[in-house]
Amino acid sequence: MHPFIKAALLIAAAAVLFTSCDGLFVRRANAVTNTYDFDGPVTELDIDTSSSEVRVIPSKDGKISVVCYEADTMLHDVTLSNGLLKIKRRSGNSRSVAINIRLEIIVSLPPGDYDRFDIETSSGSIDVSEGFTVADAVLEASSGAIRCSADVRGQLLSTTSSGSQYLENASCQKIRAKSSSGSVNAENLRGGDMEFEASSGSVRLTDVVADKDLRIETSSGSVRLDRCDAKDINIKAGSGSVKGSLLTGKVFKVKTGSGSAKYPEDGNNGTCTVTTGSGNVNITVEKTNS
Repeated sequence: MHPFIKAALLIAAAAVLFTSCDGLFVRRANAVTNTYDFDGPVTELDIDTSSSEVRVIPSKDGKISVVCYEADTMLHDVTLSNGLLKIKRRSGNSRSVAINIRLEIIVSLPPGDYDRFDIETSSGSIDVSEGFTVADAVLEASSGAIRCSADVRGQLLSTTSSGSQYLENASCQKIRAKSSSGSVNAENLRGGDMEFEASSGSVRLTDVVADKDLRIETSSGSVRLDRCDAKDINIKAGSGSVKGSLLTGKVFKVKTGSGSAKYPEDGNNGTCTVTTGSGNVNITVEKTNS
């Protein structure tokens, strides 16, 4: 083979290894750690990232800090202005490869009251620890899980695509939790109006009491209630079963396709409507008409 042709073939092979299909160079990213400390007070938290895990924890010393474990091609801008702590991913090199790099954002805040937590990540999870009282919280993770233990007093909106959700210890005026293929789990919640939806995952509620309406919907997942209650309960399960216990007796309106149904018939403290396609229904009441 002619030396010139051989050299050209080697160069072409190297180009295939180090370029993407549209001709842009791909380089391996390097791991970096960036730490930000702030003195001013924080009233709101806004995080917008792509593939980082996000953790919000109470600071032990009462100080404000943000630690970003990130790739040098996937950096974040971190600012504090007028009480808003904002963390946003920069527009970086989308053709970089971050292999075996820890991608995580840890936000340490003094325990106490906050106006709003707004956190969004594409492929990472979200974990908000207890110790915070938040007026409103909006949490969104595409393929990661969400865990929120903060006491949200106003509105809590939690959305995942393929990750599960774990919500606990809140007293919200309104809760909306929705998952496409993950499960939704809630414990020790009090609120005015609540809605839980899981397309192919299950919904499990423990010690969840709504002053107004409680709505639950699944496509193929099951519904499990333990010591739950609301003025009016509406449950729709496509092919999953519905099982659990309520605190007060209801007027039950149950419709199943091919499944069996078992429930008490002597309550009048609100209504409980249950509709299933092929799942069984088995509901008990711990306190009738209390």
